[in-house]
Amino acid sequence: MYQDEKKNKKRKKIIILSVFIVLIILIWFFFFRGKKNQVVKEQLQNLLPFGEVVSSPEQKRISSEEETKTVEEQAVEKKRTPAPRLRQITDFPTGGSVGFQREHPEIVKDIIVNAQGEKQELVREIQIEEDIVRYSDIEKGNIFESKLDPYEIKKELLAEEFIPNVEYAFFSPDGNHVVFQYWNTFEKIPETYLGRILKKQPDVQPCPYTFKNVELGDEGDEVMDLHRFLNEDPRTRISLSGINSPGNEGNMVVPETVSAIKNFQAIYNLDIDGKIGGKTKDKMEEICNEMEQKKAEERLKDEKTQYSVEGFFLPKGIGSLAISPDSRELFTLGETKTGSIGKVRDFETGEEKIVFNSPFREWLSQWNSSQNIQLTTKASHFTDSYTYGLNPNTGKYHKTLPQAHGLTTLASPDNKKVFIHLVDDKKSRNYIYFNDEEKKIILTEVHTLPEKCTWTSDSAMLYCFVPNNLEKDGEYPDRWYQGLELFSDQLWKIDGNTTEETLVSDIPVEYGKNLDAWKVGIDPKSHYLYFIDKGSETLWSYRLYDVEGE
Repeated sequence: MYQDEKKNKKRKKIIILSVFIVLIILIWFFFFRGKKNQVVKEQLQNLLPFGEVVSSPEQKRISSEEETKTVEEQAVEKKRTPAPRLRQITDFPTGGSVGFQREHPEIVKDIIVNAQGEKQELVREIQIEEDIVRYSDIEKGNIFESKLDPYEIKKELLAEEFIPNVEYAFFSPDGNHVVFQYWNTFEKIPETYLGRILKKQPDVQPCPYTFKNVELGDEGDEVMDLHRFLNEDPRTRISLSGINSPGNEGNMVVPETVSAIKNFQAIYNLDIDGKIGGKTKDKMEEICNEMEQKKAEERLKDEKTQYSVEGFFLPKGIGSLAISPDSRELFTLGETKTGSIGKVRDFETGEEKIVFNSPFREWLSQWNSSQNIQLTTKASHFTDSYTYGLNPNTGKYHKTLPQAHGLTTLASPDNKKVFIHLVDDKKSRNYIYFNDEEKKIILTEVHTLPEKCTWTSDSAMLYCFVPNNLEKDGEYPDRWYQGLELFSDQLWKIDGNTTEETLVSDIPVEYGKNLDAWKVGIDPKSHYLYFIDKGSETLWSYRLYDVEGE
C-alpha cells in the first residue's frame, strides 16, 4: 500500500511537470511568433508606406496599382505647373528684335503590330517647329538667337562684337538681314550699316597627300604622307606603337605598309593586291577629301559663333528706314539740303531707286504691305502732323488722314486699317481708321501710342501696351519721346473688325512689373509678343497661346 501511494505521488509530479513544460513551450511559441509577425508587419509597412499591410494577392496588386497611380499623378502635376507668360529674355540693353518660326527635321520611330501580332518598327521624318527670336545687344553689337517654349529659353550667340554702341537694330522679318544704326558723336549724324546674317561654312582644305604606287623598301615624303593617311583610320593603322604609329610615321615602305593598303582595299571592296593602282588611288583621294570635310566641320563646331555678318555702310544721315514684309528690300529716308529723299534698295542686287522726295526732313516710316509704306511726320503735341501712303513700286503717294496735333500711326498688314493717336482738345485719343469706308472709330479703353502696339500678320487683332498712368491731358507724345516720362503698361487687344477692346493682362498687378514697352513685335503665327522695356532697354516676351492645363 505504501508503494502504491508512493507511485501515485510520483505520477502527479510528472503530470504537473509536464503541464508546466507545455505551458512554458506555449508561452514561448506565442510570444516569439507574435513578435516575429510584428517585425514582418513593420517591415512590410516600411516597404509599403501608404495604407495598411495586406496579405491576399489581390489586395497586394491593388496597393501596387494605387502606388503607381500616385507616382503618375505627381508626374502629371509637375508637368502641369503653370508656364510663365511674361518672361525676360535679356539682362542687357537690346537694340531690336524679330520673332519667327523655324522648322527642322527630326527622326521618330513608331512601333506597330501587324495582323500576325508581330511588332514592326517604322522610321519616319517629321518637321519640328520652333519659336525663335533674334536680337542684338547695344554695347558690342553681338547678335543672339533664343529658342522659346512655354517653360524654357535657350540662348545662342550668333555673331560676336560686330559694331559697338549700336542703339537701334532693325531685323528683316525672316531674320536674315539686319540694319544697325548708331549716333556719330563727332559728326553729330546717324551712321547706318546694312548687314546680312550668314551661316558659316566649313573651311575645307584640299587633301594634303599625294598617292602613287609604292614597293617594299621605297623611301620618300610620299611614303610618309601615305603612312599618315592610313593611320587616320584605326582599321588601316600601320602600327599601334613605335615606328609608324600615329604621329611617328616613317618614310620607308615596310611589310606593315602593304598590309595596311590591303586592309584599305578590303574595306572599300577593291582588288586586294597591296598596290596603289588607279581605282585604289581614286578611292584614297575620295576618302582623304571626306576626312578634310569632317575636320573642317569639327573646327567650325569649336568656334564660338556659327554665323557671320557681311555688309557695308550706307550713306550718312539716314533718319528713318523700314524693311519690306517679304524681307527683300530696304526703304531709307535721308536728308538733303532741301528736305529728304526716299530710296528703295534691293538686298540681292544692291540696286537702288528713288521713290520719294519731300521738303520735310523728319519722318517715321513703316513698310506695312507690299503696296504701301506708311509715312508720318514726327509728331508733337503742339503742332500738326501729316501721314501719307507711298506705293514703293510706282513712287505715287497720297494723304491718308487729315492732319492733326500729335498724329502718329500704325497701319495694318492688309493696309485696310490704321491705328491712330492724335491730340484733340488737348487730350490724347486713339482711333481705328478703316481706309475702305473712310471712317474712324474711337477707342474708349485704350489710350496709348502706336509705337507700343503691333498688328497680327492677318490684321485680325491689334495688341497694345497701354499705360495705366497716362494723363489724358499730358503733353504726349513729346514727353515720352524725350524720355521725360516712363509708363507702367497693361496689355490689351483690339479686334481689327469690331474694335472690341479686351484686357489681356494687368502686368503691374499680375507680375509686379512696371514695364514701358516699345519696339513691339509679334511672330507670324501670333505665338509671342516681343518688346523692349524703355526704362531698362531689356528684351521681354509675352506668350499668347495656351498650353495644357491652363
